[in-house]
Amino acid sequence: MKKILLILVLCSTSALAQIANHHYPRIGAFQFGSGTPWWHARFDLINTGQTSTGFAAAVKALNPDCIILPTRDWNAGPFSYGYDIPNEWKTKHADGSFISLYTESDFYMDLTDYCPLGTTTSFAGLRYNEALAAWHVGLVNMSYYDGLATDGLWNSPNSANNDIDLDRNGLNDYNEGGKGGSWVDDQIESGLNEILARARALIGSNKVILVNSGGMHTYGWTNTNGMLKEHSVFFYSLGDVTYNVDTYLDFIATAPTPHVMLIDGEDNVNMPNHVEGRPEKNYAQMRFWLGFTLMGDGYFSFSPDEQHMYTLWYDEFNLDLGYPKNAANKFRTGAGGEGGLYARFFDRGVVIFNGTGTNQTVSDANLQALSGYAGPYYHFRGGQDPTVNNGQQFSSESVAGATATIAGNVGSVYGTSLILLTEPDTVIADVIVDNWRHGTSPGSDSARFYGTWTGLPRDGDESGGDYYSLRDRFFEDPGDPATLYGYAYTAAGSGADSVVFRPTFGLSGYYRVYEWHGWLGASESAVTEGTNVPYKIYYNGGTETVTVNQSTNFGAWNYLGRYAFAAGSSNNIRVSDAANGSVMADAVRFVYDGASSTPDVTPPAAPQGFRVTQ
Repeated sequence: MKKILLILVLCSTSALAQIANHHYPRIGAFQFGSGTPWWHARFDLINTGQTSTGFAAAVKALNPDCIILPTRDWNAGPFSYGYDIPNEWKTKHADGSFISLYTESDFYMDLTDYCPLGTTTSFAGLRYNEALAAWHVGLVNMSYYDGLATDGLWNSPNSANNDIDLDRNGLNDYNEGGKGGSWVDDQIESGLNEILARARALIGSNKVILVNSGGMHTYGWTNTNGMLKEHSVFFYSLGDVTYNVDTYLDFIATAPTPHVMLIDGEDNVNMPNHVEGRPEKNYAQMRFWLGFTLMGDGYFSFSPDEQHMYTLWYDEFNLDLGYPKNAANKFRTGAGGEGGLYARFFDRGVVIFNGTGTNQTVSDANLQALSGYAGPYYHFRGGQDPTVNNGQQFSSESVAGATATIAGNVGSVYGTSLILLTEPDTVIADVIVDNWRHGTSPGSDSARFYGTWTGLPRDGDESGGDYYSLRDRFFEDPGDPATLYGYAYTAAGSGADSVVFRPTFGLSGYYRVYEWHGWLGASESAVTEGTNVPYKIYYNGGTETVTVNQSTNFGAWNYLGRYAFAAGSSNNIRVSDAANGSVMADAVRFVYDGASSTPDVTPPAAPQGFRVTQ
């Protein structure tokens, strides 16, 4: 885990709370569904749909410095989460019909002071902007959560189609004399500022508030610690690059600390550099938005375009750049003076972000001319994208940038960033091969099954527990809407049914190998899992079989051994049904441990329930 500093912040009750001042890069996760606590605990910040104390406690037990923020959509409010609300809270068109929000079955709430008092439900006697903050705070135990996050919170009624009647006089405020669009937005901003003030009063100054308006905005900063730039795929123009960078830096200079800006990077099928069928392999896209994030003090998440169902992990996320030595330096501008090529120096490296829309050749001499230079600089040696992360000393190279028509938007800006270190280093994220693609690391394929296996859980059979999963299957998967399984299992047999976990390594060397399994059935004791499940490890130079007792040690990474593996995908681990009980196929993890045959002097915990055979 990256090092952190602890800042003592005085809260409104005069108690002291410790707030993690994470090293850079700061890695976040924006994910509605649940998943394995171990996975969530890898992140510095979690923007989550979870509200249970158990979830937060499990994550904090593994990573006490993780900032956990429960998110709810403030445009939609309690209604979208199954609560009865007063009809008075729903905004109306001039004809008196309710304004829909994202679908025809949900509604855009009235954030303004024109909202009538509710006359029904437990919210009777309150306006929406008077009730919302208390409802959101009441969902969680603030002893375990670190503040609040909004999902949608617009400062303009985007779903109203220019027809809204805030003062309920039967006239369209957009067309009514003395009003218009600016007046509408002013009323909404006033209301949402009131909600933010109420939220701040309830949670105190030692907690944080993260607001998702969809992008960078300029409202509510007095009571806000961060903005969420959602669905960041490309900039709409060079001017949009300038606006986003400037607003980002202005927020840092103005808003209360600690800051929790979250940049939600994404790949998209419309991107020219999209990798068909493998969106997680768009490494240039990931680095583009990571570089942008590092121009400020924000947290960064990256996922395919799947509506926050799961978040990916890259080699770059394991880097430790320390802290910034200075602010971002724009040392070239794009066409018309907009956009720019930015560099920022850190204790242990430099980041170059290309927001010019054209390829830019950058040399070490260019960097030497900037304040903060401490070169020479090096690419780290990585495993996922070894062509770029090749360990070589930086001298001069082209940093990609381009403009294109993307999703109908002419002049869209995209590109990449360079992340360089002051010292040569090998940084390889754990390689995880899961039974499903969501849990499998970028660059590797998910496990391949042979014979008869049953994927669970599924509709009508929610059995099993403590299995490895990055995400909650109850959210739509556009690629596989009905077949997202946390694990697969088969009955004891002769070895005919098997599964192959085949990692792809960018760098040969020694890796510590772990397996993860959960329990089968309606409870831990309902099914007798195999106590001698064979894991046959095909390493570089031989094979070894480790038998695993799957009837114990559920929901953890269980150590199998340390082995040499070749670069590429020639090595693998095969698990079969040749056991004395049912067999679960879940996940295998490979942790890089250097090029030497001599292992790290700090051994992993001793394995339990295993037998090694040749």
